[in-house]
Amino acid sequence: MRKLFILLVLFPLSVNAAELDLQQAIKLALKRNPSYKAVRYVYLSAKEREKEAWSQRLFSLSFRYSYTRLNEEPRIKLSPVEVPPLVPGMKPITVKPGDVVVSRQNVYEYKFVFFQPLFTGGALSTAYEMAKLGVNVEKLREEEARLDLIFKVKEAYFGVLKAKRLKEVAEKAVESLKSHYKDAKNFYEKGITPKVDLLRAEVALSKAKQALVDADAVYKTAMSALMVLIGERIDAFYTLKDVLEYEPFGLSFDECLKRAYSRRPVVLAVEKQAEIYRKAVRLAKADYYPKIYLMAEYKKQGDTPDCTGDGLKDAEQWSITGVLDWKFFEWGKTVHRVRKADYQYLKALEVEKGVKDKVSLEIREAYLKLLSAKSKIAVARKEVAEARENLKNTRERYRQQIDTTTDVVDAQTFFTEAQVRYFTALYDYLVAYARLKRAMGEEN
Repeated sequence: MRKLFILLVLFPLSVNAAELDLQQAIKLALKRNPSYKAVRYVYLSAKEREKEAWSQRLFSLSFRYSYTRLNEEPRIKLSPVEVPPLVPGMKPITVKPGDVVVSRQNVYEYKFVFFQPLFTGGALSTAYEMAKLGVNVEKLREEEARLDLIFKVKEAYFGVLKAKRLKEVAEKAVESLKSHYKDAKNFYEKGITPKVDLLRAEVALSKAKQALVDADAVYKTAMSALMVLIGERIDAFYTLKDVLEYEPFGLSFDECLKRAYSRRPVVLAVEKQAEIYRKAVRLAKADYYPKIYLMAEYKKQGDTPDCTGDGLKDAEQWSITGVLDWKFFEWGKTVHRVRKADYQYLKALEVEKGVKDKVSLEIREAYLKLLSAKSKIAVARKEVAEARENLKNTRERYRQQIDTTTDVVDAQTFFTEAQVRYFTALYDYLVAYARLKRAMGEEN
C-alpha cells in the first residue's frame, strides 16, 4: 500500500517533468486551444451553409396532413324552380329542391406538394456562389488563426527559454557572490579588510538573491502562459528543449512583402470577401426580374382518417401549376437595395486596401526588429566573453588585495548584464524571426 501511495504521488510529477520541444507544443496547441477550435467550427458551419445554398436550387417535396371539424355540414340553398304548364289551362308547378350538402362536418385531408424554381433572375445561383466564396473566406480565416496560434506558441516557448536562461544567470550570480562573500568574511576576520567591505559584499549578495526570486517568478509565469496555450493545467511544468542556434535570414524587405501579399491568408480572405460583396450587387439586381416556379400537388380527402372519400365528391385530386411572380413596383425598394450593395462593395475594397497596408506595416516592423536583434547577438556574445574574463581577473586581484569589493561587485554586475543582453538578443531574434514568418503567411 505504501509503494502504491508513493507511485501515485510521483506519477504526476514524472508526467509534468516530461521534455517538450517546440513542434510538440505547437501540435498540442492546435489540438486543444479553444479559440482556434472555435474558428474551425465557423469554417465547418460555412461548408454546411454552402450545401444549403446548393439545395435551394433543387426541387422540394412536402407532405401535409390536416383535420378540420366544422360546426355543421356545409349546405347550398337552392332557389325554388317554377316549371311552366305542360298543357293550356294548367297552373305552373313550383319545385322546391331544398338544401344540398357539399361537405361533411369532419374533414380529413393529406397532400403532397412538388415545388421547383425555374427562373429567379440569378438569385439562387448567385447565392450559391457567394456561399462557396464564404467557405474559402472562412478557410483562410482559419489558416490565419492557425498562424496566430503558432506564433503565440513560439513566442511563449522562447519566452520560457529566455526566462529560464535569465534565471540561470541569476543563480550563477548568487553562487559567485556567495563565494566572494566568503572571501570578504575571511579577510575581515583576519583583519585584512574593514567591515564596510564585508557589508558591501553582503548587500550585493542580498540583491542577487532578490533578483533570483524575481527571475524565478518570471520563469514560472512564462511557463504558465505556455501551458494555457497548449491546453495544460496552469501549474503544469515541462522541461523545454532549448534552441541556442538561430537561422540566418537572407530575404530583402520587398521579397518579404511580395510573399505576404501572395500567401498571407488575411490578404487572400479580404480579396475573397470583396468578391462576395461584388456578387451581392448582382443578387440585389435579381429582384428586377420575374420569378417563375413550377408546382404540382396531389391530395386526398375524406370524412375518416384514412381519407377515402365522404360520398359527396372524389377523394383524389391532382394539379400542375406554373407561376410567374413579378413585383415591378415597390417604391424604389430594389433600387435602394442595389445601391446599398454597391456601397458595401466599395467599402470591402477599402477594407482590402487597409488590410494590405496593415500587413506591410507588420512586415516592416518585424523585418527591422529581426535586423536589430541579429546585430545585437554578435556584440553581446563578445561582451559576455570579455565580462567573464574581467570577472575572473577581478576576483583574482581581490584575493591579492589589489582590487576592492566594489570592483568585484561591479565586475559581477557587468558580467550578469552582459549575459542578460546576450540571451535577450538571442531569443528576441528567434521571436522576431517567427513574427516575420507569420507576417508573410508561413508557419516555419
